[in-house]
Amino acid sequence: MRRSARPHAEEQKNDMTKNIFVCFLVATLATAFAACESNDKPRTNGAYTYRIAPRKELPRNYVVFDIAEGDIARFEGRMLGNEHEYPQGDNVFDPEVGMHFDSLHLSRYVEKDGTVVVGYVAGDWKRGVKPIDGIRIAPDGTVTPFDTAAVNRVVKVVKGRLCYMGCATQRDVKRRGGQGGRIVQTKNVIDTLGISAHVYPNGDMFVGKMVGDLGAETPDFLEGFYETALGEVYYVPEERKYVDELVKKANAATQPAKGAKWASLLERAEDLSQLYGAVAENYDTPPTLDGQAAATAPLRFEPYATDGKPATEHSLTVRFLVNADGTPTAIQVTDCKDPEAMGAARGLIRKQTFRPATKGGKPVKAWVKRTLHYKTAQE
Repeated sequence: MRRSARPHAEEQKNDMTKNIFVCFLVATLATAFAACESNDKPRTNGAYTYRIAPRKELPRNYVVFDIAEGDIARFEGRMLGNEHEYPQGDNVFDPEVGMHFDSLHLSRYVEKDGTVVVGYVAGDWKRGVKPIDGIRIAPDGTVTPFDTAAVNRVVKVVKGRLCYMGCATQRDVKRRGGQGGRIVQTKNVIDTLGISAHVYPNGDMFVGKMVGDLGAETPDFLEGFYETALGEVYYVPEERKYVDELVKKANAATQPAKGAKWASLLERAEDLSQLYGAVAENYDTPPTLDGQAAATAPLRFEPYATDGKPATEHSLTVRFLVNADGTPTAIQVTDCKDPEAMGAARGLIRKQTFRPATKGGKPVKAWVKRTLHYKTAQE
Protein backbone atom coordinates (compact mmCIF):
# COMPACT_ATOMS: atom_id res chain seq x y z
CA MET A 1 0.00 0.00 0.00
CA ARG A 2 1.27 3.37 -0.96
CA ARG A 3 1.73 5.80 1.90
CA SER A 4 0.04 9.22 1.58
CA ALA A 5 2.35 12.31 1.50
CA ARG A 6 -0.29 14.54 3.07
CA PRO A 7 0.70 14.05 6.77
CA HIS A 8 4.33 14.76 5.85
CA ALA A 9 3.34 17.97 4.07
CA GLU A 10 1.28 19.02 7.05
CA GLU A 11 4.27 18.45 9.31
CA GLN A 12 6.47 20.57 7.07
CA LYS A 13 3.86 23.33 7.04
CA ASN A 14 3.60 23.27 10.84
CA ASP A 15 7.37 23.36 11.17
CA MET A 16 7.55 26.31 8.83
CA THR A 17 4.86 28.15 10.79
CA LYS A 18 6.72 27.50 14.00
CA ASN A 19 9.97 28.75 12.48
CA ILE A 20 8.32 31.92 11.22
CA PHE A 21 6.74 32.52 14.62
CA VAL A 22 10.06 31.93 16.41
CA CYS A 23 11.88 34.27 14.01
CA PHE A 24 9.19 36.91 14.50
CA LEU A 25 9.36 36.55 18.27
CA VAL A 26 13.15 36.78 18.28
CA ALA A 27 13.07 39.83 16.03
CA THR A 28 10.44 41.52 18.20
CA LEU A 29 12.36 40.83 21.37
CA ALA A 30 15.58 42.00 19.76
CA THR A 31 13.92 45.22 18.62
CA ALA A 32 12.39 45.81 22.05
CA PHE A 33 15.70 45.00 23.71
CA ALA A 34 17.55 47.36 21.36
CA ALA A 35 15.02 50.10 22.05
CA CYS A 36 15.35 49.58 25.79
CA GLU A 37 19.12 49.41 25.46
CA SER A 38 19.07 52.64 23.44
CA ASN A 39 16.85 54.39 25.96
CA ASP A 40 18.48 53.05 29.10
CA LYS A 41 22.06 53.53 27.96
CA PRO A 42 23.60 56.61 29.62
CA ARG A 43 24.72 59.30 27.16
CA THR A 44 27.40 61.86 27.95
CA ASN A 45 28.23 65.24 26.47
CA GLY A 46 30.82 67.24 28.36
CA ALA A 47 29.65 67.66 31.98
CA TYR A 48 26.21 66.15 31.24
CA THR A 49 25.26 62.48 31.54
CA TYR A 50 21.63 61.53 31.04
CA ARG A 51 19.36 58.51 30.99
CA ILE A 52 15.90 58.34 29.40
CA ALA A 53 12.98 56.95 31.45
CA PRO A 54 15.14 54.80 33.77
CA ARG A 55 12.01 52.99 35.03
CA LYS A 56 9.33 51.47 32.81
CA GLU A 57 6.37 53.42 34.26
CA LEU A 58 7.94 56.79 33.50
CA PRO A 59 6.89 58.79 30.40
CA ARG A 60 9.06 58.32 27.30
CA ASN A 61 10.20 61.93 27.47
CA TYR A 62 11.30 61.72 31.12
CA VAL A 63 15.04 62.23 31.55
CA VAL A 64 17.49 62.22 34.45
CA PHE A 65 20.64 64.34 34.12
CA ASP A 66 23.74 64.08 36.29
CA ILE A 67 25.80 67.25 35.92
CA ALA A 68 29.49 67.40 36.84
CA GLU A 69 29.90 71.19 36.61
CA GLY A 70 27.92 74.19 37.84
CA ASP A 71 25.53 74.60 40.76
CA ILE A 72 23.13 71.77 39.87
CA ALA A 73 24.10 68.16 40.58
CA ARG A 74 21.04 66.35 39.19
CA PHE A 75 17.98 67.27 37.15
CA GLU A 76 14.95 65.16 36.32
CA GLY A 77 11.78 65.94 34.44
CA ARG A 78 10.29 65.92 30.95
CA MET A 79 11.86 67.19 27.74
CA LEU A 80 10.49 67.94 24.26
CA GLY A 81 12.01 68.97 20.94
CA ASN A 82 11.02 71.92 18.77
CA GLU A 83 8.61 69.68 16.86
CA HIS A 84 7.52 67.85 20.02
CA GLU A 85 10.06 65.06 19.46
CA TYR A 86 10.81 62.82 22.39
CA PRO A 87 14.41 62.40 23.56
CA GLN A 88 16.21 59.36 22.15
CA GLY A 89 19.84 58.51 21.63
CA ASP A 90 21.97 61.61 21.25
CA ASN A 91 19.24 63.91 19.92
CA VAL A 92 19.06 65.53 23.37
CA PHE A 93 22.29 67.29 22.46
CA ASP A 94 21.37 67.98 18.82
CA PRO A 95 20.76 71.73 18.27
CA GLU A 96 18.62 70.92 15.21
CA VAL A 97 16.17 69.01 17.42
CA GLY A 98 16.18 71.78 20.03
CA MET A 99 15.38 69.54 22.99
CA HIS A 100 14.23 71.69 25.95
CA PHE A 101 12.70 71.19 29.39
CA ASP A 102 8.91 70.74 29.30
CA SER A 103 7.57 73.74 31.21
CA LEU A 104 4.02 72.30 31.33
CA HIS A 105 5.07 69.60 33.82
CA LEU A 106 6.90 69.77 37.12
CA SER A 107 10.65 69.22 37.20
CA ARG A 108 13.01 68.51 40.07
CA TYR A 109 16.66 69.39 40.53
CA VAL A 110 19.17 69.11 43.33
CA GLU A 111 21.87 71.72 43.83
CA LYS A 112 25.41 70.80 44.81
CA ASP A 113 24.77 71.78 48.47
CA GLY A 114 21.77 69.40 48.70
CA THR A 115 19.03 72.01 48.19
CA VAL A 116 16.00 70.49 46.45
CA VAL A 117 13.95 72.58 44.01
CA VAL A 118 10.64 71.45 42.52
CA GLY A 119 8.64 73.55 40.12
CA TYR A 120 8.09 74.63 36.54
CA VAL A 121 11.31 75.36 34.67
CA ALA A 122 12.47 76.53 31.24
CA GLY A 123 15.78 76.06 29.44
CA ASP A 124 17.80 73.14 28.10
CA TRP A 125 20.96 71.17 28.87
CA LYS A 126 23.20 73.83 27.31
CA ARG A 127 21.60 77.05 28.63
CA GLY A 128 20.78 75.57 32.03
CA VAL A 129 17.67 75.43 34.20
CA LYS A 130 15.56 78.57 34.51
CA PRO A 131 13.03 78.13 37.38
CA ILE A 132 9.65 79.84 36.91
CA ASP A 133 7.35 78.77 39.77
CA GLY A 134 8.08 76.38 42.59
CA ILE A 135 9.51 75.78 46.03
CA ARG A 136 13.11 75.54 47.26
CA ILE A 137 14.00 73.46 50.34
CA ALA A 138 17.49 73.85 51.78
CA PRO A 139 19.17 71.04 53.75
CA ASP A 140 18.56 72.96 57.00
CA GLY A 141 14.81 73.01 56.29
CA THR A 142 14.56 76.62 55.11
CA VAL A 143 11.65 76.82 52.68
CA THR A 144 11.60 79.51 50.00
CA PRO A 145 8.73 79.72 47.51
CA PHE A 146 9.14 81.55 44.20
CA ASP A 147 5.55 81.52 43.05
CA THR A 148 4.18 83.92 40.46
CA ALA A 149 0.98 82.05 39.55
CA ALA A 150 -0.43 81.49 43.03
CA VAL A 151 -1.19 84.08 45.69
CA ASN A 152 1.85 82.86 47.63
CA ARG A 153 0.12 82.29 50.95
CA VAL A 154 2.75 80.24 52.74
CA VAL A 155 2.13 78.09 55.78
CA LYS A 156 4.54 75.99 57.81
CA VAL A 157 2.74 73.50 60.00
CA VAL A 158 4.19 70.86 62.26
CA LYS A 159 1.48 69.32 64.40
CA GLY A 160 2.10 65.90 65.84
CA ARG A 161 2.59 63.66 62.82
CA LEU A 162 1.85 66.41 60.27
CA CYS A 163 4.50 68.48 58.55
CA TYR A 164 3.24 70.62 55.68
CA MET A 165 4.97 73.55 54.02
CA GLY A 166 3.55 75.52 51.14
CA CYS A 167 0.55 77.46 49.86
CA ALA A 168 -2.75 77.44 51.72
CA THR A 169 -6.09 79.15 51.44
CA GLN A 170 -9.39 79.39 53.30
CA ARG A 171 -12.46 77.21 52.90
CA ASP A 172 -14.72 80.13 51.93
CA VAL A 173 -12.28 81.06 49.15
CA LYS A 174 -12.31 77.49 47.84
CA ARG A 175 -16.09 77.48 47.59
CA ARG A 176 -15.97 80.32 45.09
CA GLY A 177 -14.02 78.17 42.64
CA GLY A 178 -10.47 77.75 41.50
CA GLN A 179 -9.42 75.40 44.29
CA GLY A 180 -9.51 71.62 44.51
CA GLY A 181 -9.65 69.14 47.36
CA ARG A 182 -12.11 67.96 49.95
CA ILE A 183 -12.58 69.67 53.32
CA VAL A 184 -12.17 67.24 56.20
CA GLN A 185 -11.36 68.98 59.47
CA THR A 186 -10.24 72.59 59.25
CA LYS A 187 -10.89 75.85 57.45
CA ASN A 188 -7.36 75.85 56.05
CA VAL A 189 -6.89 73.92 52.81
CA ILE A 190 -3.99 73.33 50.45
CA ASP A 191 -3.83 75.70 47.51
CA THR A 192 -3.67 73.51 44.40
CA LEU A 193 -2.21 76.35 42.34
CA GLY A 194 1.02 76.33 44.34
CA ILE A 195 3.92 73.92 44.86
CA SER A 196 4.08 72.53 48.40
CA ALA A 197 5.90 69.91 50.48
CA HIS A 198 4.64 67.28 52.90
CA VAL A 199 7.01 65.37 55.21
CA TYR A 200 6.04 62.01 56.75
CA PRO A 201 6.91 60.61 60.20
CA ASN A 202 9.67 58.40 58.79
CA GLY A 203 11.32 61.27 56.90
CA ASP A 204 9.85 60.60 53.43
CA MET A 205 8.77 63.75 51.59
CA PHE A 206 6.50 64.64 48.67
CA VAL A 207 7.00 67.94 46.84
CA GLY A 208 4.59 69.09 44.16
CA LYS A 209 0.92 69.92 43.55
CA MET A 210 -1.56 68.41 46.00
CA VAL A 211 -5.05 68.82 47.44
CA GLY A 212 -6.49 68.26 50.89
CA ASP A 213 -7.03 69.68 54.34
CA LEU A 214 -4.17 70.94 56.49
CA GLY A 215 -5.68 68.99 59.38
CA ALA A 216 -5.68 65.68 57.49
CA GLU A 217 -2.90 63.13 57.89
CA THR A 218 -2.18 62.78 54.18
CA PRO A 219 -2.97 65.08 51.23
CA ASP A 220 -3.81 63.73 47.79
CA PHE A 221 -0.99 64.11 45.28
CA LEU A 222 -1.69 65.53 41.82
CA GLU A 223 1.79 65.80 40.31
CA GLY A 224 5.25 65.87 41.80
CA PHE A 225 8.11 63.91 43.32
CA TYR A 226 8.13 61.53 46.27
CA GLU A 227 11.53 61.14 47.92
CA THR A 228 12.06 58.36 50.44
CA ALA A 229 14.05 58.92 53.61
CA LEU A 230 17.00 57.16 51.96
CA GLY A 231 16.92 59.25 48.78
CA GLU A 232 14.92 57.17 46.25
CA VAL A 233 12.77 59.40 44.01
CA TYR A 234 9.44 58.50 42.37
CA TYR A 235 7.34 60.56 39.96
CA VAL A 236 3.58 61.03 40.40
CA PRO A 237 1.15 60.32 38.78
CA GLU A 238 2.90 57.64 36.67
CA GLU A 239 4.44 55.85 39.66
CA ARG A 240 1.53 56.39 42.03
CA LYS A 241 1.10 52.68 42.82
CA TYR A 242 4.58 52.59 44.33
CA VAL A 243 4.06 55.88 46.13
CA ASP A 244 0.77 54.73 47.67
CA GLU A 245 2.56 51.76 49.24
CA LEU A 246 5.37 53.97 50.48
CA VAL A 247 2.86 56.39 52.05
CA LYS A 248 1.22 53.55 54.00
CA LYS A 249 4.57 52.54 55.45
CA ALA A 250 5.55 56.17 56.08
CA ASN A 251 2.37 56.94 58.04
CA ALA A 252 2.78 53.78 60.10
CA ALA A 253 6.25 54.82 61.25
CA THR A 254 6.74 56.14 64.79
CA GLN A 255 10.09 57.84 64.17
CA PRO A 256 12.30 58.90 61.26
CA ALA A 257 14.34 56.24 59.49
CA LYS A 258 18.03 56.18 60.31
CA GLY A 259 19.83 58.68 58.11
CA ALA A 260 16.57 60.27 56.92
CA LYS A 261 17.50 63.36 54.91
CA TRP A 262 14.56 65.51 55.95
CA ALA A 263 14.12 64.30 59.54
CA SER A 264 15.10 67.75 60.88
CA LEU A 265 11.92 69.22 59.40
CA LEU A 266 9.85 67.11 61.80
CA GLU A 267 11.50 68.71 64.83
CA ARG A 268 10.13 72.20 64.19
CA ALA A 269 7.66 73.80 66.56
CA GLU A 270 4.09 74.30 65.38
CA ASP A 271 3.84 77.49 63.36
CA LEU A 272 0.66 78.81 61.74
CA SER A 273 1.76 82.44 61.73
CA GLN A 274 2.66 82.49 58.04
CA LEU A 275 -0.69 81.23 56.76
CA TYR A 276 -1.50 84.68 55.37
CA GLY A 277 2.04 85.88 54.74
CA ALA A 278 3.71 88.52 56.94
CA VAL A 279 0.94 89.94 59.16
CA ALA A 280 1.83 92.77 61.55
CA GLU A 281 1.54 91.89 65.23
CA ASN A 282 2.19 95.45 66.31
CA TYR A 283 1.54 98.51 64.17
CA ASP A 284 1.55 102.28 64.54
CA THR A 285 -1.97 102.88 63.23
CA PRO A 286 -4.77 100.29 62.87
CA PRO A 287 -6.84 99.69 59.73
CA THR A 288 -9.53 102.35 59.33
CA LEU A 289 -12.87 102.75 57.53
CA ASP A 290 -14.19 106.21 56.66
CA GLY A 291 -11.64 107.76 59.03
CA GLN A 292 -12.55 105.59 62.03
CA ALA A 293 -10.99 102.43 63.41
CA ALA A 294 -12.21 99.48 61.29
CA ALA A 295 -13.03 97.51 64.43
CA THR A 296 -15.70 100.03 65.53
CA ALA A 297 -16.61 102.13 62.47
CA PRO A 298 -20.38 102.19 61.80
CA LEU A 299 -21.59 99.59 59.29
CA ARG A 300 -25.20 99.15 58.22
CA PHE A 301 -25.90 95.44 58.42
CA GLU A 302 -29.47 94.44 57.54
CA PRO A 303 -29.56 90.91 56.10
CA TYR A 304 -33.31 90.64 56.80
CA ALA A 305 -36.19 93.08 56.27
CA THR A 306 -38.35 93.53 59.37
CA ASP A 307 -40.97 95.83 57.74
CA GLY A 308 -41.71 97.48 61.07
CA LYS A 309 -42.70 94.20 62.71
CA PRO A 310 -41.56 93.28 66.21
CA ALA A 311 -37.97 92.14 65.84
CA THR A 312 -35.39 90.02 67.62
CA GLU A 313 -31.87 91.37 67.88
CA HIS A 314 -28.82 89.22 67.07
CA SER A 315 -25.08 89.69 66.78
CA LEU A 316 -22.16 87.87 65.22
CA THR A 317 -18.40 88.22 65.29
CA VAL A 318 -16.46 88.73 62.08
CA ARG A 319 -12.67 88.57 61.79
CA PHE A 320 -10.89 89.54 58.60
CA LEU A 321 -7.50 90.49 57.25
CA VAL A 322 -6.95 93.93 55.73
CA ASN A 323 -4.19 93.66 53.14
CA ALA A 324 -1.54 96.31 52.55
CA ASP A 325 -3.64 97.64 49.65
CA GLY A 326 -6.75 97.98 51.86
CA THR A 327 -8.67 95.00 50.46
CA PRO A 328 -10.27 92.61 52.97
CA THR A 329 -9.61 88.87 52.77
CA ALA A 330 -9.75 85.69 54.89
CA ILE A 331 -13.15 86.70 56.26
CA GLN A 332 -14.22 84.45 59.14
CA VAL A 333 -17.62 84.57 60.88
CA THR A 334 -18.13 83.09 64.35
CA ASP A 335 -20.82 83.11 67.05
CA CYS A 336 -23.50 82.56 64.41
CA LYS A 337 -25.46 79.52 63.20
CA ASP A 338 -27.43 81.35 60.51
CA PRO A 339 -25.87 80.61 57.08
CA GLU A 340 -27.67 83.52 55.40
CA ALA A 341 -26.50 86.02 57.99
CA MET A 342 -22.95 84.64 57.77
CA GLY A 343 -22.95 85.00 53.99
CA ALA A 344 -24.35 88.51 54.22
CA ALA A 345 -21.65 89.49 56.72
CA ARG A 346 -18.88 88.26 54.42
CA GLY A 347 -20.46 90.09 51.50
CA LEU A 348 -20.70 93.32 53.49
CA ILE A 349 -17.02 93.20 54.48
CA ARG A 350 -15.88 92.41 50.93
CA LYS A 351 -17.62 95.57 49.64
CA GLN A 352 -15.68 97.86 51.95
CA THR A 353 -12.52 99.77 51.08
CA PHE A 354 -10.26 100.10 54.10
CA ARG A 355 -7.18 102.16 54.76
CA PRO A 356 -4.50 99.66 55.80
CA ALA A 357 -2.59 99.65 59.06
CA THR A 358 0.82 101.29 59.01
CA LYS A 359 4.13 100.51 60.64
CA GLY A 360 7.11 102.80 60.24
CA GLY A 361 5.12 104.83 57.75
CA LYS A 362 4.50 101.83 55.47
CA PRO A 363 1.20 99.96 54.91
CA VAL A 364 1.09 96.46 56.41
CA LYS A 365 -1.37 93.58 56.73
CA ALA A 366 -3.38 93.50 59.96
CA TRP A 367 -6.31 91.61 61.46
CA VAL A 368 -9.61 93.26 62.36
CA LYS A 369 -12.16 91.73 64.72
CA ARG A 370 -15.55 93.34 65.24
CA THR A 371 -19.18 92.65 66.13
CA LEU A 372 -22.10 93.17 63.74
CA HIS A 373 -25.67 93.57 65.00
CA TYR A 374 -28.80 92.72 63.02
CA LYS A 375 -32.52 92.02 63.45
CA THR A 376 -34.99 89.38 62.34
CA ALA A 377 -38.76 89.83 62.29
CA GLN A 378 -40.63 87.82 64.92
CA GLU A 379 -43.09 85.25 63.55
